[in-house]
Amino acid sequence: MTCDSILTAELKSAFARDGYVLIRQFLSLDELAELKAQLERYIRDVVPSLPKESAFYDDRSKPETLKQMQHMEGDAFFANYRSNPRWNKLAEFLAGEPCQAQGTEWFNKPPKTDHPTPPHQDNYYFQCPA
Repeated sequence: MTCDSILTAELKSAFARDGYVLIRQFLSLDELAELKAQLERYIRDVVPSLPKESAFYDDRSKPETLKQMQHMEGDAFFANYRSNPRWNKLAEFLAGEPCQAQGTEWFNKPPKTDHPTPPHQDNYYFQCPA
């Protein structure tokens, strides 16, 4: 599936209505397998050495509760991954304006958890010019 084939009015409408979209097969099976392997490597080899502000757990004594990782662009794979033009094209299409990747983060928060995330704007932190 090409990025252009999914950029439809229905997709943009769903994003405007719901604030998110689910895009099946955006990554090929090989791309998804590589991403999963790189995440597993990063969690296994890198996360244990990170400062606590870069990896968040529901319970730090239980590694399986890892829910967020920040500042992943220090890793060569993830620094390169964020510059994939398909991700930027999708972001610009959904946002309706130019976008630029600022950092690489990973979120693993299942729906309906006890810790809702209120709507927010990341530019408060990044301070990008308009």
